[in-house]
Amino acid sequence: MKQNGGTAGGQVNQRLNPCAGELVRLIATATAGVPVRDLVSLHVRAGRSQAVARASLSRALRRLWRAGLVELHDRWSSLSAKQQEARERLARFEADPLGSYQSYRSWARAARIGDAYGSADAFLAAKRTQANAMPTLRVVAVTATTRGHELVAPLATKA
Repeated sequence: MKQNGGTAGGQVNQRLNPCAGELVRLIATATAGVPVRDLVSLHVRAGRSQAVARASLSRALRRLWRAGLVELHDRWSSLSAKQQEARERLARFEADPLGSYQSYRSWARAARIGDAYGSADAFLAAKRTQANAMPTLRVVAVTATTRGHELVAPLATKA
């Protein structure tokens, strides 16, 4: 599954490769989600090394998350919740860029570190980049979203 579908418009290609489709089916059948360690074990049993299995699974799960088919969870939160927090934080910065920058500068002076941005515009640009980046999360479980279940439902009736 390709992010952006090869276009500058940001659309996600909704066609799943067979491995990704099988992954969504497996995740959607579990009522309480699937521990990532179990998914890694399945990949290892399929002949991959542990490192290759983790990397491959990480890429596939993040692609499925971007497409809205799965939710990725750590022990306390989810990737979508972290992304929402970043967007809300950015909205606060954009509502008052100069005030936000001045608060940052006050904090930097108190912490005795230099100003990493140099201006309110550079500060806001950096915060936009941070908010739009993929949040980091130590994923321990995966659940299917409503879209993931909807995608799997027609496939289950064909089987």
